[in-house]
Amino acid sequence: MTLLITGMPGADLLTMLATGRDDAGAAIEPFDDEEGGWPLRCCLQDSRSGDRLAVIGYSPFAWSGPYRETGPVVVHVEGCPGHDGGFPVQFEERDQVIRAFGDDGGRVNTQVYDRNRLVRAGAGLATAIETVLTDPRVREVHAHNVTSQCFSFAATTPEEDSDR
Repeated sequence: MTLLITGMPGADLLTMLATGRDDAGAAIEPFDDEEGGWPLRCCLQDSRSGDRLAVIGYSPFAWSGPYRETGPVVVHVEGCPGHDGGFPVQFEERDQVIRAFGDDGGRVNTQVYDRNRLVRAGAGLATAIETVLTDPRVREVHAHNVTSQCFSFAATTPEEDSDR
């Protein structure tokens, strides 16, 4: 199965940077990364020492409803190479919670609770996401950091993405 992976779309980040405000309405406060290693949501890479970053409030949900949430993510504030849509392999080595979202009246806005699960580091995150996406009730899967519950990325299949 081919997965289409998205973090924070570049257009969303550019809009926030232009306004100076994140999805939570807070001011964006850039900082210089001294050590590297932050998992970035703009390019789905880990930061490098010297990168200019910000921790911002971001909502990965294109829909409104009770499951829509805003949480902290780390992004480049300049010089982001973007994301190519492929699977970010470094997340295979991080504990992740995957949340399945389904179709309710043509919109992806309902959690399919029985498909949500914890995937431990090294236990096959990509395979777990592919398995969940084979369920006809599921249209999109979100991966989240286990400890902080920060949004990591969203996964769909190219067929599902073209239906939107």
